[in-house]
Amino acid sequence: MALAALVKLGVGVLLAIGKRRASGSGSEQPELKRQQLCEGTVATIKATATAEDAALPPPPPAVTNMEDSWRAKVTVTLEQQADCGKLAAVYDDMRDAFKHDGLNVAAIRATLQFYSDASEPHPEPLMYAHFPTPLQPGVVRLAVLQPPVTVRAAAHEAADAVAKALVPAGIQPHLTAIDSHHITLFMTSQPGDPRPDAFNAAGGGLDLKAISGSIPAPAPDVLARERAAVRQLAAATPAPDMEVHSLVFASSGALLLCCVDRSGQLAGLRQRMRSTFPGASAKQSTIFHITLLRVLSPQQLAPAQVAAVQVAVDAAAGPLVGLRFTPRHMLYVLERQYTTVEGTREECPFAQPAAGAEQGTAC
Repeated sequence: MALAALVKLGVGVLLAIGKRRASGSGSEQPELKRQQLCEGTVATIKATATAEDAALPPPPPAVTNMEDSWRAKVTVTLEQQADCGKLAAVYDDMRDAFKHDGLNVAAIRATLQFYSDASEPHPEPLMYAHFPTPLQPGVVRLAVLQPPVTVRAAAHEAADAVAKALVPAGIQPHLTAIDSHHITLFMTSQPGDPRPDAFNAAGGGLDLKAISGSIPAPAPDVLARERAAVRQLAAATPAPDMEVHSLVFASSGALLLCCVDRSGQLAGLRQRMRSTFPGASAKQSTIFHITLLRVLSPQQLAPAQVAAVQVAVDAAAGPLVGLRFTPRHMLYVLERQYTTVEGTREECPFAQPAAGAEQGTAC
């Protein structure tokens, strides 16, 4: 019998029992029998509902919810990205926000879903294959810059010093491995907004209703076309002239090495990548930063603790501020582990450095 019919029958039985009670008739039937009849009807409805639920197809895969993480990110304009003075002012505002407001606990709590058990001594970022709805290899694709190892080593040392300052506050930090340090330029497909076809302006070709079990990777021909397009975009762009502006502890719980592009080339590159890939992920990084550390304890800091952490950040920033580097290529990455740029990497060479890049422009 269909569930709807059973529910209708059950309601009728219960109404009949109620009428008998209200009229006082049917007193010859013991109260126990009325109770048994009611319980039997409800049990039948529950059993039928369970059987019908078991026969239903599984729900479509769900994309990981990253809304709280996205809301915590700073968004700037292309004009600000191209003007290192304006971008520097944004970094100063980010620094002040942490000093005045402390941590964004909601953003930190949202980050925890991407790590192994935070109660462990050293939680690690999840492999995308281990997400609640697994992502197939090649789902997460991005173009990044990687500073020279000397810059990364100095940044890692600074992050370690800041991490030690967090311990007295009972905060658990996760330091980014040196080989995972990167500046994200553009994501054709990210874990919270996967796009199997970044050329497809209609949502990147993702149809959750048409798939099951996991989020699909791009078709081989689409992936090859995307890889070729990234290489062409890099080859048409002069190498940027990057400078470390500051070390910022953001309210999101991330320690950021914030950079400016003295050449102004990367803002235009990001704009061209968006035009080339109209179906790419909607949310994109708009500053130039390396995440050195993430807080994995969703708790607020007391004002004195915020001040102590900021002192440590300012002290650690000294050897880093003013460092300059000119990447000769960007990396196109098929990432397999959250935020690590671990996976298949391909070097995409830039054109020759922009004229005047060696001398730099005023910040």
